[in-house]
Amino acid sequence: MGFSSALQGRAAHEALLNRQEAELKLLETMKRCLIQKSKCDKEYAASLAAVTQQGLKVDRSDDLQGSHITRAWRAFMEELEHTAKQVKANAEQLESVCLDKLAHLYQDKRRVRKQYQEEHAKIATKFSHITEDVARKKTEYQKHLEYYKMLRGRFEEIIKSGRSGRKLDDVIDKYQKACRKLHLAHNEYVLLLSEAAEIEKDIRTILMPGLLEHQQSQQEGFILTWRNLLQEISKLGDTTSDRFSEIQQRIESNIASISPAEEYREFTEKHKTNPTAPVAFQFDEALVEDSLGKLQANTLTVDNLTVDWLKARQTELEGSIKDLQEVQSKLCQDGGGGAALNNSQTSLNGTNGTTANGNGTTSPSAKPSTPILNGSNGTSVKDSSNKSSKELIALRCQERQMQKQVEMIRAALNDVGCEELPSGCDDISTMAPAILLENKKSISQDLSMTLSTNRPLYEEEWFHGVLPREEVVRLLRNEGDFLVRETTRNDESQTVLSVCWNGHKHFIVQTTAEGHFRFEGPAFP
Repeated sequence: MGFSSALQGRAAHEALLNRQEAELKLLETMKRCLIQKSKCDKEYAASLAAVTQQGLKVDRSDDLQGSHITRAWRAFMEELEHTAKQVKANAEQLESVCLDKLAHLYQDKRRVRKQYQEEHAKIATKFSHITEDVARKKTEYQKHLEYYKMLRGRFEEIIKSGRSGRKLDDVIDKYQKACRKLHLAHNEYVLLLSEAAEIEKDIRTILMPGLLEHQQSQQEGFILTWRNLLQEISKLGDTTSDRFSEIQQRIESNIASISPAEEYREFTEKHKTNPTAPVAFQFDEALVEDSLGKLQANTLTVDNLTVDWLKARQTELEGSIKDLQEVQSKLCQDGGGGAALNNSQTSLNGTNGTTANGNGTTSPSAKPSTPILNGSNGTSVKDSSNKSSKELIALRCQERQMQKQVEMIRAALNDVGCEELPSGCDDISTMAPAILLENKKSISQDLSMTLSTNRPLYEEEWFHGVLPREEVVRLLRNEGDFLVRETTRNDESQTVLSVCWNGHKHFIVQTTAEGHFRFEGPAFP
């Protein structure tokens, strides 16, 4: 059982920080004791008894319960009392070498603890920000919705009263602008929800498990270094006599029992928490209850008000994705990108923080890497590789989030295809039927469109004049049903063929210079 699968909860996070702080205190205790031991070695056995007593003053709190390191250290101090007269020759080496390594270990552990705390806070802050953005966008959506409802009420009142003129035009203009802002706010809200869901998923399945897995690897490496250091310290007290050979054997036996893979097992079991539950970002369907079916929950709205914005947004996202891919490629080419690329790919493939043997713990045959404590380039190279891996993971998470939005926009635009774009605002024909019916005949006559029977288009039984799309769906019920209607697009009157054919489809009809008919589409610009 590893950190990534067992210690994702907040309580486990605090427990892990407390455990590391307790280990730092233990290092401080060890350092003080070894300094005192060196002094006692020079003064022979007079002060060594006091040193061993000081060494036994290890923090006995629950934070170090089950620690192999703590148990070995106590045994070491107890056996050290019997070696008081044999340590003078090794005093200088103990002071000059072992204490220096112990100080490096302390510094490295404190640095790693600080990095872990900062990265954990960064991930938590990122989730908090996206949650706040969702709430803010929802509030903005509600404001646009209220303003839209108010203008819609005014528009309906003017239509019912039969008034016309400048005031009617102003109300229509404001109503259409409010409708456009509402639809844009709707799309932004849908995209933000999608982004928030991806961010939450990445944090729960990739970023947080990856951080904990890396932390466990570092801590186990420190435990291995710690054990090696204790072994070196113990050898400084070795002698050739049977008495001290027996003492030394007991010391080494206790230290050898330290297992990095087992060091945190009891601690992990004690502070085990359930994995973080997924946070569901759901569309508030109450926002679209009064949209007359034009706005659908979790569905992008493609109409004459939003199509340009959606295309621009798609282009913007695709450009951002390309930039992210270039940055990733550059990271892979710079400092040791091969290992970083493999690590980031493993995380994105859903490892959920497990290690090579698949159960979240390090395989006994695979020893964890030992941190370099002598100031060589090994530590900096490893840190650089880890940093590149983390940057690649973050960039790929951003790319996936943007790619998800691009796919949503592309699918919405492809569903429309070459069909007539629906009107974003309510069709005025449904509110002023008398005016539209009066215009029906005059518009058809202006088109002068006739068939082989020389009958005017508006006299054909399948011609319905100006008809809203919702009414078309109601009329075309059976497979093969069709009708011809009129619509206005960019202030231009157009004829549309609507067909019930594997669903409802709408095609704009154009008239050639020879008087023939054709459908508008990519082949007929």
